[in-house]
Amino acid sequence: MRIYIKWHIMVFVVLSVLAAGSAFATNGYFTHGNGTKNKAMAGAGIAMPEDAIDVTNNPAVAPFVGDQLVVGAALFSPRRKYETTASDANGYGGAITIGPNNLDSESNYFVIPHIAKSWQLENDSAWALSFYGRGGMNTDWKGGTATFDHDGDGIPNTFEGTYGAGKAGVNFSQAFLDVTWAKKFNDKWSFGIAGVLVAQMFKANGVGSFAPLTETCAKSFNPGNMPFCDMPQNLSNNGTDWAYGGGLKIGIHTLLSDRVSLGVSYQTKIYMTEFDDYADLFADQGDMDIPADFKIGLTFKATDRTSLSFDI
Repeated sequence: MRIYIKWHIMVFVVLSVLAAGSAFATNGYFTHGNGTKNKAMAGAGIAMPEDAIDVTNNPAVAPFVGDQLVVGAALFSPRRKYETTASDANGYGGAITIGPNNLDSESNYFVIPHIAKSWQLENDSAWALSFYGRGGMNTDWKGGTATFDHDGDGIPNTFEGTYGAGKAGVNFSQAFLDVTWAKKFNDKWSFGIAGVLVAQMFKANGVGSFAPLTETCAKSFNPGNMPFCDMPQNLSNNGTDWAYGGGLKIGIHTLLSDRVSLGVSYQTKIYMTEFDDYADLFADQGDMDIPADFKIGLTFKATDRTSLSFDI
């Protein structure tokens, strides 16, 4: 079970001083929000609908955002590097010794888009289409060396590349399409549901050195033959592989008072097809389902220009 905790807390120190608390918003390959506004709030604000893209955080807010077309993009620039020092093992005893290397990843800029359109219907209902992406942690390691015993003769050799199998790196990204319908039952609360369609893409290069550690090799291991096992074909340098899947998202939005609103949203587990071309790299033969997600948020509209949001 994954639990995503997003804090966007503002504490009154005195009546005239407002202090902003820390925002802890690192969820692995999950973004901490959808849309540039929501990301800037560390994912908080699911009870504060403003833009059509907000339906991706809580589908119930569609009747509250009006007829809108929202287009945006975030420029994400994570800087990745690694440094390794000399090793006493130096490839002996089955070790894969990386380096000594000091490399920066050459993939540093990523555009993450979003677009959403909402339509207001009769009987206080609404629907929306939303597209948004996730990704941007791709790596591209050029250069470097690794030392290991590749043929089992007890003598390590040094090879080019971070893992000794040429230029290394991974590329993983996701694209989501939400089809949302919601209805406002009165002026106080609404309910929404969305079908979530997902496409994932993955590519890995330069990790072929780990072939002896795969399940394919382990199952066929025979110390009396050369090579000692069947080499995996679905481990590295197989180009871009795609996986597809879908799930559901439901939510409620309610006005507890003129200034306080509550939002609750739940996304089911999204079952994905497998990354067959990298079945020897991932567990479960390349099965990478997206786990379920639960969010709850409370927004207090302190003034016409200031709102405080508390979200988990």
